[in-house]
Amino acid sequence: MPISPAFCAVDEEKANSADAVPVLVFDHLGVIVEELAGGREFLRLSLGISRWSAVIEDDGLGVDVQFGAAPSGVGPVYELVAPRGEASPIAGQLGRGKGALNHVAYRTADLAASAAHLRSTGCFATAEPQPAVAYGGAPVQFWVSPLRFLIELIGKGEHTHTLLEESSIWTAPRGLEHQR
Repeated sequence: MPISPAFCAVDEEKANSADAVPVLVFDHLGVIVEELAGGREFLRLSLGISRWSAVIEDDGLGVDVQFGAAPSGVGPVYELVAPRGEASPIAGQLGRGKGALNHVAYRTADLAASAAHLRSTGCFATAEPQPAVAYGGAPVQFWVSPLRFLIELIGKGEHTHTLLEESSIWTAPRGLEHQR
């Protein structure tokens, strides 16, 4: 289905200027699941994803998350996102059977500039930036694109997910999510 120019509301001058596009570094693909263990098992069986981070419980965002990748380190990092109760912002999506492949995430050293750029291309923010436990409290902000997919901006230019072999999966005690 084509997207109408009116829907995009692109600021052509800003979007086309040579210095308008901030540096965005691909971080992960976010997948909403009912529970993390079932998501891990499916990705292991279907895509060979067997290296996983600790489970990260984020009460502020209302989700539990876990990052995974293939043992070879080649390919994308997946973030499994499970609701922490009925009040979770993603609980409704699961109930409607929508949004399993939920977002594409990028790290940026300048969240404000990256947000302004997305806004100039017709994207709109779902909420104000919020701190994310998975990124040591760095702010994250979700944007709806004119193509109707979500973009997550992570206000942290550098970050490496600590991934373990599947047999070593554990839940990080509060405050130890980023210990190496």
